[in-house]
Amino acid sequence: MPDDSPSATTTRRRTISWANPDDLARARRATTGKDFFTQVATGEIPPPPLYNAVDIAITDVGDGASVLTCQPGEHLYNPMGIVHGGLHGTLIDSAAGVALQSTLPEGPRPATVRLSVDFLRPITAETGLIRCEGKLIKGGRQIGLSDANILDSNSKLLARGQVTFALSPSAAWAQAEDATPPTTIDPAWRTKEVTWADPTQLTKLANDLVGIEFADKIANGELPQAPYAATLGFRLTEAAPGAVTFSCEPTTMHYNPMGSAHGGLAFSLIDSATGISTATNLQPGEFFTTVNTTVEFYRAITEETGMVHCRGHVVRDGRRVKVADATITDDAGTVYGRGQSTCLVIPAQKR
Repeated sequence: MPDDSPSATTTRRRTISWANPDDLARARRATTGKDFFTQVATGEIPPPPLYNAVDIAITDVGDGASVLTCQPGEHLYNPMGIVHGGLHGTLIDSAAGVALQSTLPEGPRPATVRLSVDFLRPITAETGLIRCEGKLIKGGRQIGLSDANILDSNSKLLARGQVTFALSPSAAWAQAEDATPPTTIDPAWRTKEVTWADPTQLTKLANDLVGIEFADKIANGELPQAPYAATLGFRLTEAAPGAVTFSCEPTTMHYNPMGSAHGGLAFSLIDSATGISTATNLQPGEFFTTVNTTVEFYRAITEETGMVHCRGHVVRDGRRVKVADATITDDAGTVYGRGQSTCLVIPAQKR
């Protein structure tokens, strides 16, 4: 008889490569936002590292507008068998940021301070190519505000979001001695092989087990991490009823063109911690879907930050609607961001 245990699941593999983010930052410092991201779209400049990890591509850059695309695959799945909400947040933060930066000259350094995403429809590999359209709503000397929508090939709205940015001249960043763009940028400066287990096996077990038992088995290594967590390199490390912890060691793979971790990493951690903390209270056959996740960013995360931990806990444990908070800290307890998610429980008989 075939072995159906989790250890027998088929392992998938892919290799991620990315450019040196220092080179990308040099190119951005010396180039207007529109020119920089247009060159990324045409392939003259490699994409920001996190884009390669989650298969995001820039396809159009206008004045205060952008279009990014992504081909969803199972490496982007959460334990529920659909694309992880972290991809939505990464796409929306990226499209909104490119729309803002398309209006900026050389030098100013935007930073995401708030990102809110409404999840309207699930995304799977069968959805096909999706696109995210960003639009600048307000540009100012200190604050920028952009909207972004994720749509399928039929222009059906899958998710929508809004991002608030803080703009800083950041003179040390803008006037660095290496501000001249590099003559060449190696797109494969670093590579990493990522492996994950067959997501259908994980989804089946999520359906069969009590929520806390399922989460605890992932945390203690009896079950594999979700494909999206494996792709981005974070892990569920602790699970208790109504509370979980995810941990991650940031690397240059997570970076944006500004020289720090992309906002999508923090959003992915918080969306994971809030969602799975609510899932620990589910019964066999029950699933959940996130309705909204909102994240506030306090400090930039970099490779030098070291290990970060995202602790989520349920603050409202309703029968149909659950709300959870999450906070990202380093080993010293310094807070880098916080967020909240509203989740809807899907009863077993209605799946």
